Amino acid sequence: MKKLLFVFIPLFLLTGYTPDPEAHIRFGAPAGSGRILKKTGYVLMYGGSKKNPLWVSYHLKKGYIPQKELKNGTFKQDKSLPPELRTKRGDYPAKYDRCPMAPAVDLSYSDKTFEEAFLMSNVCPMEPWLKRGLWKEAEAKVRNFAQSQGGAFVVTGPVFDYKKGAKKTIGQSGIYVPTHFYKALLYQSADGGMHAFGLIMENKKPDKKLSAYSVSVDEIEKISGFDFFAELPAQVQDIIEKEKGFPAGF
Repeated sequence: MKKLLFVFIPLFLLTGYTPDPEAHIRFGAPAGSGRILKKTGYVLMYGGSKKNPLWVSYHLKKGYIPQKELKNGTFKQDKSLPPELRTKRGDYPAKYDRCPMAPAVDLSYSDKTFEEAFLMSNVCPMEPWLKRGLWKEAEAKVRNFAQSQGGAFVVTGPVFDYKKGAKKTIGQSGIYVPTHFYKALLYQSADGGMHAFGLIMENKKPDKKLSAYSVSVDEIEKISGFDFFAELPAQVQDIIEKEKGFPAGF
């Protein structure tokens, strides 16, 4: 018999608040070797040697997505980083798209957060067929699901699962090209229980439907090396991070 898990959680998903960087890592910032950058709309860990964000975490709250046409954004260097760690728009060849890990639509609830989406510290090189197709579909489904559930915590990032001697870089600054990308979501269902799920996609033109890329958070942790939502009680993590398959409504 499947057990229902109930945990007391403040009404963080139901009450309004002014965006606060600490709220984006309410359930933990994955530990690792990188620089933590706290923006208004998200928190990320930046890998200076790889010139990529290693993970980007944000609280996608219901009502944060304006129902209006978005203006075009401009990719900019993140001047909070030392010059030698920064990347710029021109570092990316036409072969790869600049893909914000915290997407602009998710951050379009204010001018400041929208502009933060286009900081190059939030950007990874992604294969165009993936970014403009199935990845875009996944981003839209995440938004719709968060709206239906009253909100969700989203962690997105790259994976560098290189085989020996197969490392790939672009640009004069040597930006690493990820082999995969992941999304891990944490949300509270209507019955008060906490749940988590995720997906992993290879950085190439996809040849399957989105459902084929569904994984548990445990699987993302294994390939990424990060421990997600570590501030949850251990017994809660043990249960929800093994959950497989997209939930109903995703």
